Amino acid sequence: ISHIVTKTQIKINEYRNYLLHGLKYQPDADRVSAEIKEATGEDASLVPSSGGIFDVKVDGNLVFSKHKVARFPQPGEISQLLAE
Repeated sequence: ISHIVTKTQIKINEYRNYLLHGLKYQPDADRVSAEIKEATGEDASLVPSSGGIFDVKVDGNLVFSKHKVARFPQPGEISQLLAE
């Protein structure tokens, strides 16, 4: 069975996937944000992305990349990396 997918349907599906993944990973993102705040006193800003990207950057320098290590940071890991 074949079907036609319009651009509107594609955009809706992409947005739906973004929302589902965003909600799925929000607790991890909140934990990392709190960890950064505790370690540095700075508020971390979350920038929405797609494709499973979860990077932690400080002053433009990559500190952690979920894409590179295929996992979210463990509790305390970002604090340790920031201290190095």
